[in-house]
This record gives sequence, C-alpha cells and structure tokens, in this order.
Amino acid sequence: MATYRGSKRTKYVFKPRFYVICVSLFFVILAALVLFIPGSGQCVIAEGIMDTEVQQSFAVIRNEQVISVDKYDRIQHKVEEGSTVAAGTPVACVYKWGYSDDMMQALLQIEADIYEEQMTQLASVEDLGLIDVNNRIEVVKDRLQSAILNKGTEDVLTIENELTALLEERQAYLATRVQSTETLNALYQERATRLDQLNQWRTDVSTAADGRVSFYFDGYEQALNVAKLEIISTKLVLGAIKGSSATDPTMDSEKLLYRLVDPNVWYVAFITSGSDMYRVVEGERYEVSFSGESETTYVGIAQKPLKSGDSFINILKFERDIGRYISIRSIKGDISLHATGLTVNKDAILFDEDMLTYVKVKGSDKIIYVDILGIDGDNVLIRASGDSDVLAVGQTLIMSQKNLFSKLFGND
Repeated sequence: MATYRGSKRTKYVFKPRFYVICVSLFFVILAALVLFIPGSGQCVIAEGIMDTEVQQSFAVIRNEQVISVDKYDRIQHKVEEGSTVAAGTPVACVYKWGYSDDMMQALLQIEADIYEEQMTQLASVEDLGLIDVNNRIEVVKDRLQSAILNKGTEDVLTIENELTALLEERQAYLATRVQSTETLNALYQERATRLDQLNQWRTDVSTAADGRVSFYFDGYEQALNVAKLEIISTKLVLGAIKGSSATDPTMDSEKLLYRLVDPNVWYVAFITSGSDMYRVVEGERYEVSFSGESETTYVGIAQKPLKSGDSFINILKFERDIGRYISIRSIKGDISLHATGLTVNKDAILFDEDMLTYVKVKGSDKIIYVDILGIDGDNVLIRASGDSDVLAVGQTLIMSQKNLFSKLFGND
C-alpha cells in the first residue's frame, strides 16, 4: 500500500526590526524620487494671459436710507415704486393711528354740495373754460378706469394724482366765476373746518435728498448697507443670498415708510472659502452677467476682500443705474476677468495662517504675497500684491509638498 506524506511547512518569524527597516527604506526611496524627478517640488514662472469665468450667487447691497414715522393707520402714496425724486418731493401722506375714513367722506360730501351750488348759478351760462376742464376730467377718469381694470399701461397712482390736480383746478376756476352767496359761504366755512380737522390726522412726508424711492422692505436694509460694508459677516451675506428672514430689532415694520436709494452706486457681495484660491483682486474691473439679463454686462470694481471666519467676503462696486436691483436682494450670475500676469502651477500657491496667498522663490526664505487673477486647471495667473516687481518670468518657485503623494501615485 502506497503512503502519501504531506510536505513539511516552513514557519517564518518577522521581527519588529524588519518593519522599521522596510518603512525607512520606503521613505528613502520616496525622498530620492522627489530629488531626482525633473521639476518635482518646483515650477518656473511664465508669462500668461487668462480668461476666468465663475458662477456665483450674490447679495445686493445698496446705499440707502430707511425712512420711518410714528405708527400709522394708513398711507397714501404720492409717487410710484422706483420713482426718481428730487429733495423736497412729497412721497406720501400718512394718517395717524385711529383715523377714520368718515372724516374724508364728510369732506367729499361738502365738496359735492359746493359744486352743485356753483353749477346751479351757472346753469344758464355756457362757460367755455368750465367745459374745457370738465372734458379733461372725464378723459382722465376713463384712463383711470382702464388702468384699474388692467386694460391700460399707465400707473394708477400717477393718474389719480393727475385727476386730483384737475379737480383742484376746477375748484379754483369756479371760485372766480361764481358769486358768493350765503349758502356757499356757509359751505366754504364748513369745508375749511373739515380740512383743519383732517389735517390734524395726516402728515405729508417729503424727501430730504435726491434719490429713488422704494416701498419694498426685506429686513436687511440696516445691516446690509454701504455704511456698514467693513463689518458685514459671512452669515449675514449668506442669509440674504438664501432669502432667509432677517430680524433687525432696530426696525419696527409698523413704522417703515419708504427707502431712499442712491441709484448710481451699489454693490454685490459673494462668499468664497478661505481655502479657495479664487477671490476678487482689489481694484480689478470684473464683468458680471446677472441671471435674466444675459444681454447686459455690468462692470464691477473689486473692493478689498473681507475675511469673515473661515471665509472671504468678495465685494464688487457698480457705478451705473441700479435698475431692477432696487428691490432685489439675491441674484445669481457669472463673474469674469480677462487678465495678464505670471503663470505658475497651482501647487506653488501657499496659504498663511490668515489664509492669504503667497509664494516662495527658490533659494530665498522671503514670503511674497500674491493676488490670484485667474485659474485654469493646474495653472494659476498671479501678480505680486501691491503691483510690486519682485516676481519675474523665469524665476523658480517652491511648490507645496502636501500633494506629493498624489502626484507620485497619480491621484489629485
């Protein structure tokens, strides 16, 4: 009978010293690769031109004043939303809390009685001046009715103001054409009394300066204001961009009346993380195309980015008519810059403890702070901060070693 024996196994014993030697050998080989791979750990500055376009979400910041009054019962606007006004322009008539429409109805009834009495005197007279003003009143009434029924393109408030002016014109005209009677004098006196009573309940509000009027509020008016640009926060800007409700204890919604906006200077802000190389460069002129206005290009002048927590607030200033952004707080769009500068590998860009970007020239321990003008894949367009000439084409920069493993093993 044949007998089969299994082969005898050999037992290997590894000692800790073996592991230490292996690990040490690995790092020696790795260091050798770094030293002998051409260009590893450094890059050469080249001249470059770059176009960079980035999509962002913006918060609109306006130069505006919030006008408020004591708590009111009702308001009668005298200008339309978005109207451009000069200083001293009547904006609204405000009626105090507790006002009753019965007061106005009583005055209107007296006005009707006066007109009826005046027309009684002129019943047998063909007054061409009166016919003219009455015809104009009827035309305006028709326009007003069409506007109310959305059949016209005119603003209701504008037509109402025109009608009021015509009625006052007719009233003044009739006062010169009709003889005073005991009945009319009594009615005139009663009208004056009613007007005095009504005026105790209402206040005319006029603008203190030139600007554009808006009756729209979102709660960010006091916090996101040009006067507070230096102290705004990332949380505040993101809240406005996302449309979060704003709670400002200094603003009583029951007292807000209108905003007076400078239409010629306004700003937008957007957020970038501290580790993101892309942030605006102070003084550069960026082109911005906002959503919904693809055919319009705005030119924004970059302000100095503000560090807020772990992020940067990027701000662009516009010196053109604010248009529809008088009542828009959040908008998306594309920001672009065509720039010339120095091209380097992105791994040559280093960050200090405040997340400011800098580079180091080979053979020098000096830190050179740089502005990032554009990013295209692994290439970055830079300029020495302050427009200094400390960097030049052909210089060699030290690259960050944090991505060494990914470069050696093909991972980004």
